[in-house]
Amino acid sequence: MRRTLHTVLLAVGVWGLPGAALEYPLQSGLQIIFEATTAAQVAPGQSATPFAWRYELWVLGEREQGKFEAVWVFYNAPRTPQEMMGGALPLTLGKTGEKQFPREREATYKLQETIESFLPDLSGMSAFDKVWKGPVTVRGQYISYQPLGEANGLVRCSFAQYGEDKMDQVIGVLTTGEAFFDPQSHWLREVQVSTTIQTPQGPQTVPQATARLVKVVQKDATWVSKRREEARAFFTALQQHDDQLFAANDDLSAATLTLSTLSSAWETFLNENSVSIFAPLARSHLLSMQAELPILQTLWRARKTLVGKTSPKWTLKDTAGGQVSLETLGDYPVLILFWSRLSWESLLAMRELGKIREDYGPKGLVILPINLDQNDQEAIESLKVMGLDMTTLRNLDPNLLTAYGVPLGMLPSMVVLDRSKKVVDVRYGWGKRVFQELRRRIEGTL
Repeated sequence: MRRTLHTVLLAVGVWGLPGAALEYPLQSGLQIIFEATTAAQVAPGQSATPFAWRYELWVLGEREQGKFEAVWVFYNAPRTPQEMMGGALPLTLGKTGEKQFPREREATYKLQETIESFLPDLSGMSAFDKVWKGPVTVRGQYISYQPLGEANGLVRCSFAQYGEDKMDQVIGVLTTGEAFFDPQSHWLREVQVSTTIQTPQGPQTVPQATARLVKVVQKDATWVSKRREEARAFFTALQQHDDQLFAANDDLSAATLTLSTLSSAWETFLNENSVSIFAPLARSHLLSMQAELPILQTLWRARKTLVGKTSPKWTLKDTAGGQVSLETLGDYPVLILFWSRLSWESLLAMRELGKIREDYGPKGLVILPINLDQNDQEAIESLKVMGLDMTTLRNLDPNLLTAYGVPLGMLPSMVVLDRSKKVVDVRYGWGKRVFQELRRRIEGTL
């Protein structure tokens, strides 16, 4: 539920002076606080306490004129004894809302979208008195909004979430709602949103979420210095954490990582930063790894078992009425991509597949998307709507995924075969780093 809220909360601009870009009133030492609740899904006649979060933007200092060092954080269960920081992300933020993130990190893509939602890029915008399309986020989504008038001195807007390459027409419009903005400061004051999630069982609607700006506080230089030092120490430790995981994931000959290695890095941080505001978040990362590392190790073991072995033989029908047998493809390397129209990440991967085809198809790479939806027509329509001129194979046999070490539901997943049809690599999920490494494996087969 929390992740859903991250991807859907929106902030857009308001009317401003003609000819001048709209700006946020940013300055060093600001602590901007939003609080949000989401109604829980319960059976008819029952009641439940809403889920609650707090989002904060810390503006720590001006790196250069008009650009600020900042940190975005969120807290679970605010104003309760269980309150705890749930996540954080550093960024450079301009007065018009333009942003720079220090590195790509798949785990924080949705958090980046949250920041874009509350603080969209307003550069080049001088007024919001007509329909406006917001900036595209890292997952290929954007918000289109339309001012509806004024309400209690605030600008009232309706909005809906769409996807690049018409992905929303495949999955559906995910998010709709209303937002209210202060025409003087340009801060989002309140947003009310409902989200639809597509599942194999059909669309499910997440009950209405509401977020409100509760205060903007000016902090002193001591607060700024302390927060900056704490943030830099935490994000340095987090970078070490990520580097260890990526190194293990990319090293197919070993692909192992022990909890003690990760524990050591976080324990060093906690020993040196025991009273840091980030200490509970560091402990949370360690606890998460205790639960997640065995799952990762299982995936890595499966990949290690497969890499270097000859691919299983198979024959699949395609959506053009033909069929493809792996053993008849000739002396060419092969890229297989398992996908479904119900997975937003799968659609992003299919878009990336088009770029890979342009780069490596002329060099001999055979590209085989394999769709897992219920019928041919769903796959055909999905590709047509997204403007992808390709034919996909179809497969409903879970044994084929198992043969390639792909867990059910792990979409998208990619398999690289060399010219002799031996497995070179298996990759899971979507993200810039995933496809950077995938390209490196492909180039090694050409």
